Amino acid sequence: MPDTGTLRDWALLRAWKELAGPEEVLEALEAQGHMDEEEQPWSAHRVCERHAFLCMCVRVSSRLVGPEASQRSQRTLANLCA
Repeated sequence: MPDTGTLRDWALLRAWKELAGPEEVLEALEAQGHMDEEEQPWSAHRVCERHAFLCMCVRVSSRLVGPEASQRSQRTLANLCA
């Protein structure tokens, strides 16, 4: 089972793609219980920063892995950050 942070990051990426903005994403994450174990309070600004960080990481890993290793989860991540 993935840890809480991993589940939150997946939920954040999915919600970002589906919802209107960072405030709505934050509300969705809170409603899904992904923010319960955080020590730092989350804000819409922090959601934006985390989304940008995750997308940068995915793009870098995609470049490093290359197209021949395009697994389903890698394509899913790349699509969420497009």
